[in-house]
Amino acid sequence: MDSLNIVVVYHSNCKASTDFLIQVSKLRDTEIEYINIKEDKIETEINVDTVPLIILNNDPSKVYKGKAAFDK
Repeated sequence: MDSLNIVVVYHSNCKASTDFLIQVSKLRDTEIEYINIKEDKIETEINVDTVPLIILNNDPSKVYKGKAAFDK
């Protein structure tokens, strides 16, 4: 089975984001890149209007925001 690649975009002052980071940190066999939207500058065509946000396997069709990120 291939490992999962996840990009997590979060805001360090957002409780939902920090709660999400705790859950993501429990994943195994997963490569995770963390982007703190408060401090890191990113260039993307994805509208980062809600955090937490995840992108699975660098696939623009697999972007999940807010509660959808938790559910995924």
